[in-house]
Amino acid sequence: MAERAKEEAFSRAEKSPTALSKTVLGVMQSPVSTLQVGDSISKAIKLLKTAKMPCFPVLEGDRLVGILCGCSTHLFLSSTIQDAIEGRDGGALDRVCVQEIMRDAPVSIGPYHSVLTAAQILIERSLCALPVVEEQKVVGIVTQADILRALVARV
Repeated sequence: MAERAKEEAFSRAEKSPTALSKTVLGVMQSPVSTLQVGDSISKAIKLLKTAKMPCFPVLEGDRLVGILCGCSTHLFLSSTIQDAIEGRDGGALDRVCVQEIMRDAPVSIGPYHSVLTAAQILIERSLCALPVVEEQKVVGIVTQADILRALVARV
């Protein structure tokens, strides 16, 4: 029943001229801060704090290879803090690189896809953000909050 209601809501949204019919290009954040696979967790945590983004695309050169979300760093920090408390090595923040805790093979979207498509992907895959890729280069990021802002602006 819930699945059918969701499909009907998306169907209505596709037919009406709302924020959901806009393209990702109109709501994404660009330029976007990125991390490289060899960056330290320490650098990633600083970026998460200063940029106030939930996730960051991870690149190898210019190619998107992963995504690092705040929840991944929190899990890593929990085990690192526990190690420090128990007297084990606590210097992992500078030695462990982003590649070791990032999510591989991230789902991405193009800038000319609809906001509705982005919303569907975020919901169906339980994601908080999608890197926006054009011609194999990361050109932005669209988050759940970006989509909600677009919807609220239309209300």
